[in-house]
Amino acid sequence: ENNVKNAIDRTTRNGRPFTWEKFESEFLLNESGKGFLTMFAEHLESIRKENRIGTYNAYMNAYKAFKSFRKEKEISPFDITTKVLKDFEESLQSKKKPCGKTTIAMYMRTLKVIYNLAADKDATLLENYPFARKQTDRNRYKIKSGAGHKGEALTVDQLQQLIAIPTESGFPDHEAKMIWLFSFHCQGMNMKDICLLKYRDIDLRNNCIRYIRAKTKNTESEEETIEIPL
Repeated sequence: ENNVKNAIDRTTRNGRPFTWEKFESEFLLNESGKGFLTMFAEHLESIRKENRIGTYNAYMNAYKAFKSFRKEKEISPFDITTKVLKDFEESLQSKKKPCGKTTIAMYMRTLKVIYNLAADKDATLLENYPFARKQTDRNRYKIKSGAGHKGEALTVDQLQQLIAIPTESGFPDHEAKMIWLFSFHCQGMNMKDICLLKYRDIDLRNNCIRYIRAKTKNTESEEETIEIPL
């Protein structure tokens, strides 16, 4: 009976309306009482089941780094403070092989996702939100963007030189060249999308290739179909 009352209290915390679904998850699983690392591991498993391998690998690296920083000790989402985030960043920079700005930013964005998931279950976490919501937030942790470096585009002359390089069919350099040129002519189609192409993606009626980018397939509210004239 006490467990039921406690579950009801957690379900209706901060004036939230009572729902049987929320009550059931609180009564059976005590969702709002889960540790941050536990929630992180559960989210990892859900990504793995969706077969989002690239995202899974990125999140797993962040999970391992944060778990190592915590010396495998669990931490409550309520204890994820600005100081904890800054200490984590400092630990990443002071390793024998320091992490770059881009890696640190990726790890921090991952932690932010998990924190937001926890806040969905318990809105009180938003009262002391540790991440900066805008540039003027001085007392919250700001995720710094990596400098990055994007290569310069080939000139028309350089592209013509590449096309003119003699290669023999059946050899790896020829195949690599053909795949690169296919990607180029398909408006920069990435390699995963090339690998996933099927004959059914060729629309002969409209004389084009039609496909949805694998990278955005599960993230956009409306999936955009890309058309490439044959």
